[in-house]
Amino acid sequence: MLCTDTFIVYRGLDDQQYRFDRQALALMNRTAGLKLTFDHILSERWPDGELGHRPTEYAKIAGKHVILFACPTTDRLELEMRDMITACKKQYGGKSLTLGMSFLRYRRQDRQDKHHEINRLRWFIGDLKHWGVDHLVLCEPHSVVCTKKFCREFGLPVTIADTTELFAEAMTPLLQTIGRSNFVVYAPDFGSVGRAIALAQATGTSVVALPKKRLYGDEVVTGFCFSEDDFLRQIRRSYGDAVPVSCNVGDVKGRYVAVRDDEVSTGSTAIATSHQLRAAGALGTYFIATHAVCTAGWSTKLALHSNRPPFDNIWFGNTRPRGEEGGYRESSGGRIQTVDLAPVFARAMVVALRKVVRKHR
Repeated sequence: MLCTDTFIVYRGLDDQQYRFDRQALALMNRTAGLKLTFDHILSERWPDGELGHRPTEYAKIAGKHVILFACPTTDRLELEMRDMITACKKQYGGKSLTLGMSFLRYRRQDRQDKHHEINRLRWFIGDLKHWGVDHLVLCEPHSVVCTKKFCREFGLPVTIADTTELFAEAMTPLLQTIGRSNFVVYAPDFGSVGRAIALAQATGTSVVALPKKRLYGDEVVTGFCFSEDDFLRQIRRSYGDAVPVSCNVGDVKGRYVAVRDDEVSTGSTAIATSHQLRAAGALGTYFIATHAVCTAGWSTKLALHSNRPPFDNIWFGNTRPRGEEGGYRESSGGRIQTVDLAPVFARAMVVALRKVVRKHR
């Protein structure tokens, strides 16, 4: 059983992220019978420009299980997160530190076979362990396999929140209208098959997956890297056969198709995919993204306000501020439905805290 008096909680210094963190903490309290509140961090700089933020009641940290919410979308937020982790564990005597990171930085810099790129995700996870993190909680990283592998390498336990059920719930009215048999989830490459199968299983639909391999950025190989039979066998080996899977793009003809991705950046890949699906005969296309990275110009590229937008509906998660600034400047005027992912993140946090408390008795 978790006890309120054994914890102290801090959040990151990004005001746009505070709403998500506050809601997640409230749900954690409700789930675990706690009464946790955020302790204050004084945010300032020294006269020479160096960061000067610090916890105001640092004497309370010693012997406590520290919980830190963070969403390091900028260099400064990452530095502030690092300082808080290191100070709480190595200066002020925190018993443990659980880091709830709703959005994982460096998530796509994870390929060990790309020697021309620095594998920043690997080093970032190693740094988290070195700074003092005892348990990491994430919301759907780009590659679950790579993330877990690097966490095992550095001995950092990780709990990952699965957002599938909340997106499936948001789609229920649509599925009831068009019929589940008329709906499929599309996976353009093997890396997206797991997400597509999870969503299809949650919604009672099926999957169309193509054996294509992504290269750099938005560029995609147009030829097959597997035969269709080999690709389907690989899918079955990895994910079983609970969900019907087709490797024939012609099976989208006369049906409605959802594209499920971990994040949206420029929107270019999503739009190209929608055009391909409509050319193959899809009656409608829908887009789902957990993390709204939304780089400059994203809303224009997605043609949200045109007479013929590429998608019939779009759902984004709220794990991070949308775009560079978040708030109204990055809003769509209601053209995008926001799905609140705080409930699954809060449950994952409670699971992690129970593990941490058992380990550090």
